[in-house]
Amino acid sequence: MARSAREREESLRETQAGPVYDRLGPKVWILLGVMVLIGLVTTYLILQDFRSESYIYLAFYSIPANAAISFFPHEPVLIYFGKFANLWLAAAAATVGTVVAGVMDHTVFVPVLNHRTVVAYKDKKLYRRTIDYFLRYPFATLVVAGFTPIPFFPFKFLSFSIHYPLKKYLAALVVARYPRYFLLAWLGAVTDIPNWLLFAAFLVVINLYMIKAGRRGRAMNVSGRVGAQMAWRGMLNTIQNKPLTVSFEITHACTANCWHCNWGGPIKEKRLEPAEYGAISRDLKPVVVNVSG
Repeated sequence: MARSAREREESLRETQAGPVYDRLGPKVWILLGVMVLIGLVTTYLILQDFRSESYIYLAFYSIPANAAISFFPHEPVLIYFGKFANLWLAAAAATVGTVVAGVMDHTVFVPVLNHRTVVAYKDKKLYRRTIDYFLRYPFATLVVAGFTPIPFFPFKFLSFSIHYPLKKYLAALVVARYPRYFLLAWLGAVTDIPNWLLFAAFLVVINLYMIKAGRRGRAMNVSGRVGAQMAWRGMLNTIQNKPLTVSFEITHACTANCWHCNWGGPIKEKRLEPAEYGAISRDLKPVVVNVSG
């Protein structure tokens, strides 16, 4: 049954007033690290033996292939498995991996998208309009987007942003993905698509994602290696209860006249030497350092 405008407005207010996280707990960083590790291991397995016939391998591969942020395509792999595998078992194995990815995504991205430093996006007109439509049929929307070729990740993020219940989210994944996987495997069973063409499609998708990620990295002046080091440092600092970011205010006698700051003008103060800033950074080992003043 369609929800009334009043009910949708109340739900929208709940998304604004729902739990807001001041910090990301160790579980979030650990699971994020596990997701990265699974992606690396899967890449290694693919390079070693792409033609693996194991249902366990298919389930394992389906975890990074269905993560909220992933460059592993599942379509050519399911079509390939359909050539020799039992269609029902292949779809079930891929669905198991998808459910595992769903649990990890929900655990990581619900706190991330509702962290105090980023929740301002919920005040944007585009988000409010989009979430209003999503709240009319959230479960059905997830099922349709998960089954059809529509890009699924925007709808995942919408559900994470409103703290959509984990059980309902996983149920939507199963209802949407199992028949999708079955049809992809069936396509491999009834057609004679050459393996080299499937492998080429697999490589094309991965390279497109990597090229896109590389462009973003260059725009932010951060390489993939540095990004991985920052993620690792963030996980360690969270576990050790150390700060993720440190802000050094070089002077309060600043002349920038920023509207949000009450400092400025001539002030008597004792300033630290560069070596002292270096010592603080080495002691705290933050992921990011801000310098102002």
